[in-house]
Amino acid sequence: MIIGSRNSDDLIHHSDKGIQYCFHDYTNLIKSHNIKISMGAKRSPYDNAIIESFF
Repeated sequence: MIIGSRNSDDLIHHSDKGIQYCFHDYTNLIKSHNIKISMGAKRSPYDNAIIESFF
C-alpha cells in the first residue's frame, strides 16, 4: 500500500516468484509508483537463508 506522496524512486519490492507477486495487475501497480521489482531465483533457499533455515 502506498500512503501519501513519498518519493518511491529508491524503493525495491523483493519477493519470491510466487504467483501473487507475478500477477500482471500487481506488477503494473508497483511499476506505476516507480518501485523497482526484484525476485529471488526459482527454488533457491539461499535468497532468504535465515528464514529458510528456520523452516
